[in-house]
Amino acid sequence: MKKFEHTKLVSGARKAIRLTVSVGIFLSALFTLTQGAVAQSTASTATSGQEMAPKDILKKAKDVASNASTIVRHSKTVTAKNHSITDTTHYLRNNPDGTMDERVETTMAFAAPGQAPSGATIQTVSLNNEQGHWLVIDSKKLAIQLKFIDTLVKNVNNDTGKATSDIIGGLDPSQCDFTVKNTNVNSIDCYEVTATVSDKLHGQIVDMFKSSAAMNAFLKGRAMPEVPAKIVIFIQKNTFLVYGQDTYTQSGDQIQSTRHDSVINGSPLADTLFKIPESYDIKVAENPSDLASLLRGVKQ
Repeated sequence: MKKFEHTKLVSGARKAIRLTVSVGIFLSALFTLTQGAVAQSTASTATSGQEMAPKDILKKAKDVASNASTIVRHSKTVTAKNHSITDTTHYLRNNPDGTMDERVETTMAFAAPGQAPSGATIQTVSLNNEQGHWLVIDSKKLAIQLKFIDTLVKNVNNDTGKATSDIIGGLDPSQCDFTVKNTNVNSIDCYEVTATVSDKLHGQIVDMFKSSAAMNAFLKGRAMPEVPAKIVIFIQKNTFLVYGQDTYTQSGDQIQSTRHDSVINGSPLADTLFKIPESYDIKVAENPSDLASLLRGVKQ
């Protein structure tokens, strides 16, 4: 949910960023589904000679991420539909009180298949801290608090009176099929864990979001992003850190592919990474229209 625009704010780019926000919600939900399913799935299988079952690998990876004091990842993501290539540095800090701080620095470019990126790039900085979600435009010393993102997540939960993880956990996750095999990512030995969602469960997820008043209000008539039917997660064997993730549609078309070329675990992170500088001007976006209006007033 954390890719936002701050350079050369053309109309098409704004639409791409808003679409990225909503896609992120679905991807996060489905990843939660896989985490909830590993404890219940009876369809998990391991390739011959594999020392760990998929559900055990995913659980270990989740525990490592939850228990790490900090994680820093640099990654490249290719999104098929809008031909975007995104370079991202993701800072994550788990605090002693159980809260989590995040900072995502992103540069997005657009390129046709098989061609080098061309045209304007979109540079972004987004924060998620104790105050909520933010878009930070360093060149203008401007910080925009994204109230509608916090409201969206809260309202999706309140639509049924349950947390999102509980909703998805109630959708019979045993209908997921998990497999694992050995692979190599950036010269690193990894487990390649594939979670495939049954047609029935995929339909339930789509219907759940279609029936969400909060989601419908957020999309405002725009087409709903494709819900992944398969996720492939690449997990380093000796550290259980995630090194990449691919998502696919029901027809097998790739939605998005992410590879982390570096993952640093436990490096100290300065508080300033997650705070809004005192000298910055603070604006509030109560809805996507507010954000669009604020961005129209920003010029590089």
